[in-house]
Amino acid sequence: NVNQWIYRCETYFSIDSSPEEYKVKLAIVQSEGKALQWHIAYAKIVGTAVLPSWPQYTKILIERFGNVCDDPMSELMKLRQKTIVVAYHEEFDAVINRLNLPEQYTLSCFLGGLKQDIQMMVKMFQPTTVRKAFTLARLYELANTQPNTVPFSSKTLRPTLAQKPLNTNQIEKIPTTNSLLPKPKTQTTRTLTPTYMSERRAKGLCYFCDQPFTTEHSLTHKKLQIHVMEIGSPTASEEEEQETEEGGIESVEPQISVNALTGVPCFRTMRVIGYYKKKPIHILIDSGNTHNFLDVEVAKKLGCKIEDLKSLHVT
Repeated sequence: NVNQWIYRCETYFSIDSSPEEYKVKLAIVQSEGKALQWHIAYAKIVGTAVLPSWPQYTKILIERFGNVCDDPMSELMKLRQKTIVVAYHEEFDAVINRLNLPEQYTLSCFLGGLKQDIQMMVKMFQPTTVRKAFTLARLYELANTQPNTVPFSSKTLRPTLAQKPLNTNQIEKIPTTNSLLPKPKTQTTRTLTPTYMSERRAKGLCYFCDQPFTTEHSLTHKKLQIHVMEIGSPTASEEEEQETEEGGIESVEPQISVNALTGVPCFRTMRVIGYYKKKPIHILIDSGNTHNFLDVEVAKKLGCKIEDLKSLHVT
């Protein structure tokens, strides 16, 4: 390294207080190897009696043994810490010694090449010299690379408590949601057979109580019940009617029940709602009539076709 060799020579000259005309000769005494061979060849060319001054001689040495593309400032700007802080500092010194920078700029360049986490920690202490910054960087690096260092955890501060075995017999049963809800009322099921309904109609009694059925009749004993109507198999008379219909059309004498004559204006019994062309109508089911009857006004509102027929005898 030609720069280191020149530095050692100048240090010796300073200690020995060597005169200017003896510096080149004293440097030759310290030369060896390739440097000495080059000096011998150079002396033969220029002559031993005519030697250059020390500044000129160092310039010739750098041209011969130095790096032709030497750019220490560019190297300093590209220098970054790759391994430990000590190795980075050595590389930094090798570059910075070839430059003449003030301490402030040297410190900025040194901090800029450190790893990001180390750099931020060192800047917190605001060092004023490279030596102080290097010391802080090493301390931070050592504190975070100790193999015996255990990361702090709040779990290590918690005392371990012996857990008692859980006694399943002591656990109270939690009431289920269904047990908290009120129990539904029991529903009584009552079946209304066609025979039973015919007998009640013949006697003029209500289906659900023993009171006579009138238009003002109301049930005073209302209970939550389910009524099921049984439709039995066709009787012998119905089968005969079916056979008659198949053989030919036979006139049927119209009959109307007492309920139909008295009228049921409040629709309290056996009422359903049907629709004809999306229009709601009230329908009475099983009123004891042999024919279906429709109110004239309702037929007109529904747009039904009305035809005149002969008078019918109703019983």
